[in-house]
Amino acid sequence: MAGTMSNPSADPESLYTKQACIGGGSFGKVYKGVDKRTGQSVAIKIIDVENADDEVDDIIQEISILAGLNSPYVTKYYGSYLKGSDLWIIMEFCSGGSCGDLLKPGLIPEDYIAIIVRELLMGLEYLHNDGKLHRDIKAANILLGSNGQVKLADFGVSGQLTATMTKKNTFVGTPFWMAPEVIKQSGYDHKADIWSLGITALELAIGEPPYSDIHPMKVLFLIPKNPAPSLEGNFSREFKDFVASCLQKDPRARPSARQLLKHPWVRKAKRTAYLTELIERLERWQASHRENRERGDDEGDYQDAAPEQVSEEESDLWDFGTVRPVGSRAAGNGGGMGGAGGLKAMNESGPPPPQHQSAPPPAQPAHQQQPEPITALSSVILPALEASLHRRSYQLSLLQKKHNAAAASSRAGTTDTAQLQAQSRDLLLKRQTHDQIRKGIAKAAKLFAEIDQWDAASPVGMGEGVEGLLEGFLEEVLCRVEPEDV
Repeated sequence: MAGTMSNPSADPESLYTKQACIGGGSFGKVYKGVDKRTGQSVAIKIIDVENADDEVDDIIQEISILAGLNSPYVTKYYGSYLKGSDLWIIMEFCSGGSCGDLLKPGLIPEDYIAIIVRELLMGLEYLHNDGKLHRDIKAANILLGSNGQVKLADFGVSGQLTATMTKKNTFVGTPFWMAPEVIKQSGYDHKADIWSLGITALELAIGEPPYSDIHPMKVLFLIPKNPAPSLEGNFSREFKDFVASCLQKDPRARPSARQLLKHPWVRKAKRTAYLTELIERLERWQASHRENRERGDDEGDYQDAAPEQVSEEESDLWDFGTVRPVGSRAAGNGGGMGGAGGLKAMNESGPPPPQHQSAPPPAQPAHQQQPEPITALSSVILPALEASLHRRSYQLSLLQKKHNAAAASSRAGTTDTAQLQAQSRDLLLKRQTHDQIRKGIAKAAKLFAEIDQWDAASPVGMGEGVEGLLEGFLEEVLCRVEPEDV
């Protein structure tokens, strides 16, 4: 269909029956539906184009990408229709849910992870051979059919590589799964998907991606700075080696999807039919929790929404490039993080944020100092201001060294004196300007601290689970760090 409407004048409600809402994201809501002509179940994404002013180009891009895909390893696109201001996008319905859903009953054993990863690699090989990137690989974007077939979903942030531009310089995707080169916007290619695949393998093994308990803005600093995460614990040597191969900081050192399909750990993966056991496990878990709800049993770790409501994981399935609240799955996973294995310490500069509790924490002994909680001010804004000033100071020092070398050459008679004097004046101006910038940053830090104090003194909240103004400010920044493709 080449990305065009299936039949703009057709009434989609005459062709499809819209049923329960199964998800939602930044572009709209997703419903389970039925094709009236065939009785086939479908997923119906409905977008109000009038309220998606700045995102229409992204929507058109997604439709164009979906229409050009034809692989058993990616979700099928059936067509799109315009009804008033609502755009209906009809997609394949995957009844097995997402891998994010499959984590709810507990951690996924390694043998099943190998099957999922192999199928993901098949999908990535198809995309990459077709000159496309996914750019948002994560458990919530991996869907399963009723027979265990694994499919890549959510192409809202996918990019296409052209013959004249082999690397992208756009900032899209979800921070916890982002490759270092994507965060640094240094240009990236299909190897960025390989990094995200490695993080997803970690997520499936231990229940969360690395840094999941840290504010997303701070994560953007930690991923490029720190060593690559590694898989530790009771897992096979081959699995650990596979993860290490994916998580090479230098993208040139990462294997391609085709090469990873030959990895010993992947080659021994079983048939996809075995994944139906995970689907059955999820169904039993959902049934038991439904029974608990009917009995009025709200104790334990059951915090999920009612069946007719949209859970946060389901919402994340269709959230394009946005960041889910920190630690959301851990809160609803029933202690799933306590399984086999974990990550090495990640060289973080602070402790994880305090968990929400129904009762106050026990009193600490007088001799123990309470750890400083991670806040938007102390853990992100102030360190970012300090780091940026340090980087500028370092660049200024390099200019000074270069000037000193030129001055030494001048004394030896190999450098033009007039040019050196001009450089001296320019360097003096830069130092004076830098001093003003340093003072300005100090004022900005003080101003942010005052804002934080006033906000804490009389809090009103920011909505959607965000309490502080500065935390809301950082989320607004994250929403705007996705420049248009060039």
